[in-house]
Amino acid sequence: MIWPISWILAKVIWAFELCVVAHAVTSWLGVDPKHPLVRLIRAPAEPILRLVRPLAKKIPGPLDWSPAIALLGLEVLKRIVG
Repeated sequence: MIWPISWILAKVIWAFELCVVAHAVTSWLGVDPKHPLVRLIRAPAEPILRLVRPLAKKIPGPLDWSPAIALLGLEVLKRIVG
């Protein structure tokens, strides 16, 4: 009975991973953040990125590492769940 729940949770985490990647890509491309599709993509990703930004700011350099850290955390969570 636990298998279906873990499968569903893994798929939800996978969807969040896609949103984080899409958030990063749209920010690199300079897409209008007010576009409805962009807002739909960024809405689930932003709370996750907000959690890891304080940690990412401790890494020196010009890059924003928060998407990479978020993806790493989501992947670890997905492996724990599934």
